[in-house]
Amino acid sequence: MVRTKCSWLMRAINLINGVLQWVATTIDDGLTRSFHFLGGAIADRPWLTIIASTLCAAGCLVGFIAFEEDTSDTLFTPKNAQSIKDARYISSLYSGSLRNIEVQFFAARLNNEGQNILTVEGIKEMQRLWDKVVVDSRVSWKGKEYSYTDVCTPISNINDDCRVRSVLQAFNFNRNKEVDNLGSDQEVLDAINDPNFTDVFQRPMRMEAILGGITRGDNGRITAAEAFASNINLEYSLERAGDDRSDPLIDKWEEEVVDLTLEFEDKDAEFLQVYVSNSAAASSESTDAINRDVRLLIIGYILIIVWCAVSLNRNSWVYQKSHLAFWAVIAIVLGAGAAFGLVSACGVKFNLTIQVSPFLLLGLGIDDTFVLIGTYFQQDRRMGVRARIAGCLAAGGTSITITSLTDFIAFIVGYWTDLTALQSFSAFVATGILFVYIFQITFFMGFLALDARREERALRGYGKGKCNPMGCACCCTNTADLENSPMPPPLSITEMTEGGADDAYTPPPKQEGGRGAVWDPSHDVHPVSEDQESSPPEYRTPLCVPVPWGPKHFDPQAPTATTLMAGVWLPRLILPWYGKVIVFLIEAAGLACAIYGCTKVYQDFRPREWFLPEGSWLLEAFQLEDTYFGGGQTQIDIYTKEPPAGSSYFDLQDELAAIPGTLVASEYMAEVPPFISWYRLFLEYVQKVKPAADLVNGRPGSQNDFMAWLIEWLSTPQGAAFEGNVVFNPDRTDLLSSKMTGYSKEYVDASWAVKLTEDVRMLAEKAAPNLNGMAFSRSFYNYDGFDMVTSLTLRNVITAAVAVFIVMLILLANIPAALLVLAMIVLCDVGLFGFMWWANLTFNIITFIILVIAVGISVDYSGHVARAFMIAQGTRQERAHYALKHIGGEVLNGAFTTWLAIIVLAGAKHYIFMSFFKLLFALVVLAIWHGVVFLPVCLSLIGPASYRSESPAKDKDSTDSDSVPGTKNKEVEEGTEVVAV
Repeated sequence: MVRTKCSWLMRAINLINGVLQWVATTIDDGLTRSFHFLGGAIADRPWLTIIASTLCAAGCLVGFIAFEEDTSDTLFTPKNAQSIKDARYISSLYSGSLRNIEVQFFAARLNNEGQNILTVEGIKEMQRLWDKVVVDSRVSWKGKEYSYTDVCTPISNINDDCRVRSVLQAFNFNRNKEVDNLGSDQEVLDAINDPNFTDVFQRPMRMEAILGGITRGDNGRITAAEAFASNINLEYSLERAGDDRSDPLIDKWEEEVVDLTLEFEDKDAEFLQVYVSNSAAASSESTDAINRDVRLLIIGYILIIVWCAVSLNRNSWVYQKSHLAFWAVIAIVLGAGAAFGLVSACGVKFNLTIQVSPFLLLGLGIDDTFVLIGTYFQQDRRMGVRARIAGCLAAGGTSITITSLTDFIAFIVGYWTDLTALQSFSAFVATGILFVYIFQITFFMGFLALDARREERALRGYGKGKCNPMGCACCCTNTADLENSPMPPPLSITEMTEGGADDAYTPPPKQEGGRGAVWDPSHDVHPVSEDQESSPPEYRTPLCVPVPWGPKHFDPQAPTATTLMAGVWLPRLILPWYGKVIVFLIEAAGLACAIYGCTKVYQDFRPREWFLPEGSWLLEAFQLEDTYFGGGQTQIDIYTKEPPAGSSYFDLQDELAAIPGTLVASEYMAEVPPFISWYRLFLEYVQKVKPAADLVNGRPGSQNDFMAWLIEWLSTPQGAAFEGNVVFNPDRTDLLSSKMTGYSKEYVDASWAVKLTEDVRMLAEKAAPNLNGMAFSRSFYNYDGFDMVTSLTLRNVITAAVAVFIVMLILLANIPAALLVLAMIVLCDVGLFGFMWWANLTFNIITFIILVIAVGISVDYSGHVARAFMIAQGTRQERAHYALKHIGGEVLNGAFTTWLAIIVLAGAKHYIFMSFFKLLFALVVLAIWHGVVFLPVCLSLIGPASYRSESPAKDKDSTDSDSVPGTKNKEVEEGTEVVAV
């Protein structure tokens, strides 16, 4: 019974494989024919191709007119997150409440941390800072000068004084020379401890908000403090902002405040170390760090050009290709620019995560160049330019189509996600991959065709002179001399210029059991005899062609160093039985370390600190704020909404009263600063000024009294502070909404933040069920992202893996082979996730993006090797060696260029660039290990049968010989077949 089931299963698999082989053959033949035709057209009109490509790029670059950068707080927030829904509700009722712009100044004793600053010199220096930065500063906007009083947030609608909070309020901001007349430190302490010291709303000043590191005496009086804090509030104007998200006047003011504070710190500070902290300063520092890191791109492009020039260098003036490195990079630049212009024209906004994309496109794009140059050198150089370029693109075009398609799929799946940052990143990079691919097979191939013409002219002696250094001395001789040279007789003039007598492309004959995936460029132009097939001629440059150095003979088809490394030296290490044992032991050890790292890695994201460069003065400001003023705490606003029909806020006062106690009871909420409830303060006012006979249990006795007294209280100095905390209905007979404020405990990590968000939302609903209690904080944008990042990662990684698996299934036309490639992808992603802990990285939105794109990058290496293995004939051992020999060199070249493109990021300062460097570097290592080392070993043991296998029994025998180069594998080592991978 079991045997019958297995038999049916094998028949089903064989049937599916047969269908897949037919599909793959059809696609492969169609691609090969198309690229052969395109290559011939490019060879005929290279300049037209180059000009048309350039004009296409120029047309797309026009899209930069619509270029727009997204700097919103919701970049890393899922679009359907609760915080975004809540923000819409708040912005519809509380004008400007989501744009509360606050600038904070901090000061501590210079070079003497922990010393008292409540001294005469400390207060006087703080006053000088205030005068310079706030009182005396001016900014110009639209031809008019604005002072602080013109842009500050007023206390209330009935009081135009600026809303501020500072220790200098105890000295009336020196309006009457109070600071200038200070004579002793005791006078400073007396002013601070004065019971009449109030804030702008005439409430007792909360000392913890303006002083840090407070020391109190036995009587409770403040005797010392270690830090000052002062706050100013700037009024955001929707009218000035218009369609933009930012108020240009306020932006200029924030920049001016930051510049003047840093100038004061640099030139005027004598006793205090002063800092300024606000969103504009943090954004400016982060942007500056990104811009400095982006400059590394220039170094990266230079390194790539130099490396390509060295790699493409040939010991022959005729076959020299170093100069093509420049045009390869230009093709990448044009492709990236055209893609970015087109995506911008489609309305997709640029964001800070996309800054790293030019490095990715450079590394991925230059791989295509090496494949095209490699397949060009594999062409019979006796053929004409047209035949060589057509053959090059027929073989190489199919290869880079496969890699570009898998990369495109892996990136584009990220577009169908809820994260704005990932959507934009995927759109820009996926389109960039597509356009870089297009410009490689058009723009770059045009220059390769021109260079092929140069080769031909040089070999025939055309140029500046008959026997010039870039020409060929043998051109001074006749045909008989050439026939006596070490090079085989040249093709006729017609064949050299027209590609032979037969330019029409005919696909190679199908091999039994195969799918015609191996394409031989000599087939369509110059069939060779059986003798030549069994012993291919050694094509060399004639002795008369000058070479810069080394041997007098140059073989353009000689293996490169990377080909020797992957095809000769590596198989000798990993394919013998002892090599396989070592490879499996290394893989087991690496996987164990990765799994251990997976169990240790945790979720966290701190953009405020991490998006600043190391050594930034703002980091010191944040540290001071966190140490003394609760900078790690999250302000959380509790909103109540419109009451149900038939009831009012008067009827639901119990819910208003329950909110503070319910929220503060949470294990995540802090008692200091205290929870601020407008309702509690309103009741205190009512109980203080209204007759007890008019009250019921200390509350207003009727709906009319409730509303009348509330309006009355809001017009008092104390009540004016909460004018923006309540929203009336149009006829002011009831409230539509209200707001209270509390503070969380110090931030721990992302998991803690997710629990905090869930807890306060639940408690807000519980405390005010009829008023639909709602908890909101701007930090919840990030916290909601934390909550969904795990599910988003799993969904996108699985989607990308399935999409790539389908492509591999069609490409390889074999289920076991596709599953092996998928296994390599999974191992790469597991290794990368575990590596995050070892690299001191956390799981967050940034690292999530890299985990998704890892699928596309890792398949490039494994897919090529698996396809070469399926094409080869012989035992599994021989086919594994064949795969390494015929594609391993190109894979290593591609890996090295990707490394080179990102290695410059090792000097980056911004968190995004540093994270991308660490993970991309590790990804390439993992992809190379699994694609070029571990996969060939697995294939040599359990690899599926070859497409061309005439004897399945032979293919099953992979262990009867550990053939390696120089032993029993001579036939495979010396094969000259060209694999279209």
